[in-house]
Amino acid sequence: MRDRVYGLEVEYAILFEPCHGEASRPTASAVFDLIAAELQARFQTLPSHVRGKRGLFLENGALVTFETTDGVSGLLELATPECRTAREVALHQAAFDLLVSDLATAVTRRLCGGPHEGVISFGKNNADGKGHTYGSHESYLVDERGSNPAVLLRARHRMWQLIWGGGVAALVAIAWTVSIAALLTAIAVIVIPGLIRLCLALLALLVRVVIDRRGWRPPPTLDKALERLSEADGSAGIARIEAMEERLRRWLSAFSTRLLTPLITGYSRFLERVALSPFRDGLGPFLATRPVMCGAGTWAARRGDGAPAHGAFSLSPRASRMERCIGTGLAITSMIELKSLLASPTALWARRKRLEIVCGDTNRSELCVYLKIGVTGLVIRMIEEGVSFADLALADPAAALKEVAADVSLSRPLRTVGGAHLTALDIQRRYLRRAIDHLERCGSSEEERRVVALWERTLDALEHDPCSLVGQIDWVAKHVLMREIAAEAGEDLASLSATARSTFPLMRFDLRYHTIGGDAGPYDVLVQSGVMRTLSDEREKRAALTSPPQDTRAVCRSALVRAHARSGNRRVSISWDGFRGASSGSDLRFDDPLAFDLRAVPRGQA
Repeated sequence: MRDRVYGLEVEYAILFEPCHGEASRPTASAVFDLIAAELQARFQTLPSHVRGKRGLFLENGALVTFETTDGVSGLLELATPECRTAREVALHQAAFDLLVSDLATAVTRRLCGGPHEGVISFGKNNADGKGHTYGSHESYLVDERGSNPAVLLRARHRMWQLIWGGGVAALVAIAWTVSIAALLTAIAVIVIPGLIRLCLALLALLVRVVIDRRGWRPPPTLDKALERLSEADGSAGIARIEAMEERLRRWLSAFSTRLLTPLITGYSRFLERVALSPFRDGLGPFLATRPVMCGAGTWAARRGDGAPAHGAFSLSPRASRMERCIGTGLAITSMIELKSLLASPTALWARRKRLEIVCGDTNRSELCVYLKIGVTGLVIRMIEEGVSFADLALADPAAALKEVAADVSLSRPLRTVGGAHLTALDIQRRYLRRAIDHLERCGSSEEERRVVALWERTLDALEHDPCSLVGQIDWVAKHVLMREIAAEAGEDLASLSATARSTFPLMRFDLRYHTIGGDAGPYDVLVQSGVMRTLSDEREKRAALTSPPQDTRAVCRSALVRAHARSGNRRVSISWDGFRGASSGSDLRFDDPLAFDLRAVPRGQA
């Protein structure tokens, strides 16, 4: 494969089952505090300074954080270190599941005997009962070089840096000007009149004391003037402050509504039209049909408005939340998100960018993760090298994704922009054939050949006998087992209604399949019985928890964590692309995921 970096962020729901009816539920934040304590006891760690979220970087370069998002009270998020192959991603994802299982047991033990005594477990179920979804975010380092010469790319990137830098400098100058003007106005309107009034009040009090001691009888006019000055309590100044605060609040609201919001919205629309356009066009049909190979499956899937659709089996729990193919994620959930470009605008014209795909499900199956990352990386390579998928373009990939997810028969036709009617399997077949032809012309790595072979076997099985994939694809395993549960109750899964007596057991099974910790769930039973195939054993997974992938900056981050973990200095922290030391002279930057210099890492303890 090309020089590429893969990453996967996975979110786990924090579940609690009390041992006694009177036990109260601990907050998700309190549970994360126990998790952090357990991680610090087991591994060498450093606190992170990533987007202000609480978290720890482990010695393998991975990140563990506490996430609150989309109405969900609290999630445990684990992000893999930068990986060079799809198998490394699948291995580190499987290692996360093993770690989370260990953490569930350890945190349950820590709660024993306290007011929150109960069993802690974690769910990779992609959705909660309120219609909120969470799952996995895939990251790919993509190359937009195409046919453009490197000199032109560097010049374009430098020009955009200058334009953006000038715009930011202008906004900063405006902000400072407004701040200084507001400060001077406050001094002129509030501080100076207040000081004058205070001085006059003190002078009136002094005159009153002198007059009283001398026993003089001042004229009535002077007596009233002194009384008014001595009773000055600052109420007028307070009223001025409140009036100025209200005017400032209205001004800031108008400034935000009329300038900042249109600027952010306009820039978001600009990104959606300009950024990563070759990947948007080439990946749209592929991502819309990918759930047939790596969907997690769900029962009683919820529609986009949160209303339950009982009696329905969906290939993908997250499909119902996708509203467009590409976007910045500010208000609408997109299949491809541009948050990284919104947060770092100067990366817009950089040759290498981060492509973030958020429409994928969180899988339990290791083969699903491997196939999902490997095939997507291969399609990205073909787009980078000029392969066209224009004839497969869909008018609305997000809507097509929902149709594919709702079609367990895999036979529903999708209309392309050119007017052709193709099923999800037809579209995947065309991607596969072009991948085979392209690799024959341009050469391939050993992993790419393995990915293509697995891709082809999977599509063959889906076309002729989907049930044969019960040991590989999550949605197939769940669908087969759910049909057995319904059959035991004398029901047919395809026609099961919301009021049928099998509905609750199916929903409980759906949750238990994705639960890690506590008693063994259906997925664990499938693995233990040898039905569900895995890529790695426990020894490999535990080694992955302490060893970073090679040939990426994760090696540098791992070395920094090991060098500073035991220092006890609270000022030391680390992020994906930088290290903040005890002094500014010890700070380090490693912006390129593929470039690192271990000579800059101190030896031994800090």
